[in-house]
Amino acid sequence: MKLYRLLSGVLRVKRKCNLLPGTLTFSRNSMCGSPAQTVGWRDHGFIHTSFLKNLWPNLVYTYRLGHLLSDGSYIWSKKYSFKSSPYPGQDSQQRVIIFGDMGKVMFSFSI
Repeated sequence: MKLYRLLSGVLRVKRKCNLLPGTLTFSRNSMCGSPAQTVGWRDHGFIHTSFLKNLWPNLVYTYRLGHLLSDGSYIWSKKYSFKSSPYPGQDSQQRVIIFGDMGKVMFSFSI
């Protein structure tokens, strides 16, 4: 992942950061049992995780994702951006969405 840090309005300073993300996937056999292993199963693909630390408050960060090909070249995504959280105690309109199990609507006896 390449991350471009953009600093204040007129003065734009770019600092490139190469981050090494982790990748996770799991199979039908990773599930706890039926129905997750049977009718509730769907391929979840890959989950990519990267931690961004020491971000400056109230700044817009622009980044793109890259995939390393076997010939050593990269395929790059379009650019995405997000605004970092404000200073502690500062008013903010940021919202966080957290979601969990997105399987089929069936009762599971796994708990």
